[in-house]
Amino acid sequence: MKPWEFHPDLTADRLEVVARLIALARDMVVDRHEPSIGDDDWVLGCRAFRSSCHMITSFSEQEDVNWLSIVDPSKRFVFRLGSIPLRFYRGDPEDQNHRVKNVSFPELRQLSLAFDTPDLLDVTVRIAIETDAEGAALAIFCVGSHADEILFNWNIPFSSPIDLRTAPEHTGAVELGAPPVGEREADEVELGAPPVGEREADEDDNQDNDDHEDGNKSA
Repeated sequence: MKPWEFHPDLTADRLEVVARLIALARDMVVDRHEPSIGDDDWVLGCRAFRSSCHMITSFSEQEDVNWLSIVDPSKRFVFRLGSIPLRFYRGDPEDQNHRVKNVSFPELRQLSLAFDTPDLLDVTVRIAIETDAEGAALAIFCVGSHADEILFNWNIPFSSPIDLRTAPEHTGAVELGAPPVGEREADEVELGAPPVGEREADEDDNQDNDDHEDGNKSA
């Protein structure tokens, strides 16, 4: 199943725009990472999470963007595509542990508006980001799960340039090109500890100290 087969609001074009925003945010953060002045993995993870939230929020505030909006701007950042709430994290898309699938109250409220069936209120849709050793995005997935079952896991294409002026339902003047090859200019959800050896800190620590859920192995 593809995301748009699960719900028509989760279109490929919309997901590609979001993935592009996250990838560019991470590229800019990696480019500005300065270990020589004390930047460490935790700093990188926090910046990557906050920058991704900022990029998504700024784009959603454009007058002609009516398909993307913010549900919860806090450190448990939740946004929505159409009526479907999403969060993002850095990590394995197959790793749907309880921290990844934890649903905040604003997200639950939005789910109740999106679905008439009570059985679907525990559905979670997440954007999972796999990164390289520096923290830049290598692959981005849209993952939907219900209880312990993964409903869909779609690898979102984002490496090719996307002109947001021609993106679906968007006619604004914002354009985000692909980051230079070989150059580095530059999560809504709770995650487990990052893989051993990865530089980026668990961005979950950005959520509620012990239950932050966003950039961790990621977002």
